Amino acid sequence: MVLGQIGEKIARSLEGLTFQTKVNEKELDEALRVISRSLLQADINIRTVARIREKVRKRVTASDLPESANRKKIATKAVFEELVDMLDPKTQAYRPRKNKLNTIMFVGLQGAGKTTSCSKLANYYRRRGWKTGLVCADTFRPGAHAQLKQNAEKTKTPFFGQENADDECEIARKGVEHFRESKYEIVIVDTSGRNRQEENLFANISRLEKETRPDHVILLMDATTGQAASDQAAAFAGAVEVGSIFLTKTDTNAKCGGALSGIAATGCPISFLGTGEHMNDIEHFSPRQFVSAMLGGFSVEQLAEKVAAIEQEDKEQMEEMLKRNRMIFRDLQVQLKVIDEIGAMKNILSMLPQNMRSSAVKELETMEKYSRLFCVLFSSMTKKEMGMDAKEFTKEGGRVARVSVGTGIPPAEIAEMMAFCRKFSAMLKKIASSGMLKHGAGGVSPDALMKQLGGRL
Repeated sequence: MVLGQIGEKIARSLEGLTFQTKVNEKELDEALRVISRSLLQADINIRTVARIREKVRKRVTASDLPESANRKKIATKAVFEELVDMLDPKTQAYRPRKNKLNTIMFVGLQGAGKTTSCSKLANYYRRRGWKTGLVCADTFRPGAHAQLKQNAEKTKTPFFGQENADDECEIARKGVEHFRESKYEIVIVDTSGRNRQEENLFANISRLEKETRPDHVILLMDATTGQAASDQAAAFAGAVEVGSIFLTKTDTNAKCGGALSGIAATGCPISFLGTGEHMNDIEHFSPRQFVSAMLGGFSVEQLAEKVAAIEQEDKEQMEEMLKRNRMIFRDLQVQLKVIDEIGAMKNILSMLPQNMRSSAVKELETMEKYSRLFCVLFSSMTKKEMGMDAKEFTKEGGRVARVSVGTGIPPAEIAEMMAFCRKFSAMLKKIASSGMLKHGAGGVSPDALMKQLGGRL
């Protein structure tokens, strides 16, 4: 059971409370029992669960509350605030500054996804307007150089490394200097890991820290570690000055709750979460937004940030589409790529309000299905056909028959795809004209986004 399912159980237990101004002890006991059991399933420490339970009970049954106080609302607010407090280390993670070099060094055990996470973070900053570079200082793991270089090419991020290098400190130092001379703003250094915590690993990363003098050290950790994450964080903090933690595999493992709460207890801030396998599956961690989403709330800031990171050239393509007042297949190809870059459909769904999720599921699943089919269809279209819209393309039956043979997609299904294309075109025009997509990173209006979602996805 993953955290989203656990959050739903907690939310349902609170929604099931029928009392208002006078507490029903039996109902409250049952809700607290469900909440406690759910938190234990999320691998939260039993003492922490007991403390949350007693704090919530105390706030709901307090005798000094006004007679008119809505105790159901107080219960809901208390659960939310106690969960936020559990995940909040009360310290802020490092924030890079513009117009200067910010060196970020990754450390961690082998197998947690360090190289992939370095690439994700570089892509995260690059898409938000930072001049970003990647340095491979992992000289221990075979294939590390090739993997990071491949990821860098995929995300259009400049890369520095030497395939057969054996001195990681020298490579790290050269890489940082190379990007400093070119006036880069963020340099992310991938370092060697080990299969387990050992003195050799700690000695290496301690030496690297002294040699490269990073502005920020990120400890990469795996959510499957659960409550043991606090011990691992403490061990690394004894070797280097860990500034924040990047937690991976948070989308598939219920132990994520134990890892998050365990790390927060150490006082070390969590900066980012890895939420999937793709390069865009990365989220900036905010305790309040995280708990809100887990309990079925709507993270408008999170979704707006995703939209703000859309490539400038893709925004310009959308503007061109609006000017010509029709969507050609080339436009559709770009917009399907944009949707893929915002995140997997399940991630988009998790950002929507709870009351919209059930109605949006079918539409999102349909969009995901047609996105895959259109990728196949485009490969069989000519340059001229890519400049057509759905209506123009289907005028000649011969075109449909030809691409059907070339792709293996039945003509009837192609007809359904064209109908979807017309519907999608109307939706895109509505979104683009709503003020959601303005020029520049951070130019998305959360108010416009909320208004748009309030009408129809």
